[in-house]
Amino acid sequence: MATIKDVAKLAGVSKATVSRVINGNERVSQTARDKVHQAMEEMDYKPSALAQALATNKSRTIGMVVSDLSGPFFGPIMKSAERVIREAGYQLVVTNGQGQAELEREAIEFMLNRPVDAMILTVFGFPEEEIVKLHQGGTPVVLLNRHIEGFEDNCIYLDNKHGGYLATRRMLELGHQRVAFLAGHFTHNDSLERLAGYQKALAEFGIPFRQELVFDDDYNEDGGRRMCQKLINLEREFTAIFCGNDLIAIGARGVLEERDRLSQTCMVGFDDVLFARYLNPSLSSVFFPVEEMGERAGHMALAMAQSKASQIGHLLQPKLMERDSLFKLKD
Repeated sequence: MATIKDVAKLAGVSKATVSRVINGNERVSQTARDKVHQAMEEMDYKPSALAQALATNKSRTIGMVVSDLSGPFFGPIMKSAERVIREAGYQLVVTNGQGQAELEREAIEFMLNRPVDAMILTVFGFPEEEIVKLHQGGTPVVLLNRHIEGFEDNCIYLDNKHGGYLATRRMLELGHQRVAFLAGHFTHNDSLERLAGYQKALAEFGIPFRQELVFDDDYNEDGGRRMCQKLINLEREFTAIFCGNDLIAIGARGVLEERDRLSQTCMVGFDDVLFARYLNPSLSSVFFPVEEMGERAGHMALAMAQSKASQIGHLLQPKLMERDSLFKLKD
């Protein structure tokens, strides 16, 4: 197995020069750098990641904490972030915080013990002040899908309020005045922001906000089923439903179909995951550019890990995708 000494001999340079090239030290001429890379390639020399980390105090690893390792939302974020990070010669390590403060804290501590050069966090229960403290303590943090006042330069987030507004406004334009909102838990900022957009659209059309048409539960099919069952069992009058995400919409649609009310209920989901367009009837949804969020997170984390300035935009804009589930109120 080739050693750094062998590479230096073949390249005709010192071991120190080879070490500088491996560790990205810029104080090496391009000629010497090319000779070292050619020698490494000829000898199939692979530098030790541990040795590089010790020499540079960098692990070339980015940590990522998400709330779910599966599903149509987090999967594309992880995939696009990993692609950007891998192409830069870094590795992405992912763990699950399950949206609970203590589990998120354990996941972050796991990353700190590796260690990692930067962290990408999608956490809902972990307190804001601890996120800021983590960043100030020397571990660069990119925060996804959450906005902290005064910490905006580290956040990449969607204009959730505008997304909620777009969905609700369109149903109101189609004549639906009793629009229910089946949200994710209101402990999540994105749920509160989408509620604010829902309320804004109602106010714009002069329609009073009705608390009895608003429910919150888990961001999944079971949560959607429970909320829709409550909505119907409590005999709340409605002709349209705005759902906090597409999984909630799937659960709600199942209940509506069982009650023979699906074709009579206008509906808009949120996220616009792939399956939305293939349902029957196809589901209208607010498009959330999750892949773009993952790409931006990867680039921002790399810039922070390398102590470089980042020009990444922080605010993503939603777009309403209209399909069969949007229709005018029937007389």
